[in-house]
Amino acid sequence: MYFILRSGLSFCISVDRVILLDHAIGRYFALPPHFHKSFSRWATGAQPADDELDWLGKLVNEGILIATSQRPHPGVTKSASLPPPDMKLDARHCHPPLTSIVAAILSRLLWLWRAKHWPFARMIGRLGELADHADRGPSRRDNGKLAHITRSFEYADLIVGSHDRCLSRSLALAAACRKRGLPTTLVIGVQADPFAAHCWVQDGSTVLNEKSDRAKMFLPIMVA
Repeated sequence: MYFILRSGLSFCISVDRVILLDHAIGRYFALPPHFHKSFSRWATGAQPADDELDWLGKLVNEGILIATSQRPHPGVTKSASLPPPDMKLDARHCHPPLTSIVAAILSRLLWLWRAKHWPFARMIGRLGELADHADRGPSRRDNGKLAHITRSFEYADLIVGSHDRCLSRSLALAAACRKRGLPTTLVIGVQADPFAAHCWVQDGSTVLNEKSDRAKMFLPIMVA
């Protein structure tokens, strides 16, 4: 018997805790400690031992895993992964026109409204719809365009605010980049103890709207 993660869930494994994110409601939760060993082994793709099947079966009953007779593709059991953040994009030299700043402000306000009224899954789905547009953009990274957009949103932060708004501001920035053919990545990360969640945007290993040292403090649980 094999197991796969239920659709609409993502996870990460800290030293002693398994943390999951339910996309449908945007809620984080941790598995009880006695599930850690069996879940961690499952996440490596290892065939569970007989004594672990009962624990994994209980996760099936809880709607977290799904039992299957087919060996899952290795990617199905992996947690979120991407290049670790190693630097922040320096956009201080950019001087975007007023029209770009206004567009960034309007985008921030739009995604702030969506964050209050839309389910989490709908927002992620909307961002995903823009991925195809970005994929059709230039194949090589355009640092100048990235810096221009990022700087516009830095000015927008002064007007709209950034405190406790990491999700909406990151969604707005990622969406703006993708509309311009830049396939950036939205990253949601967590800390286990004490629990905390954060969100930022990366292009490869370069962080656009957060300090790389702060981003490193969080373990990615979802990338979009």
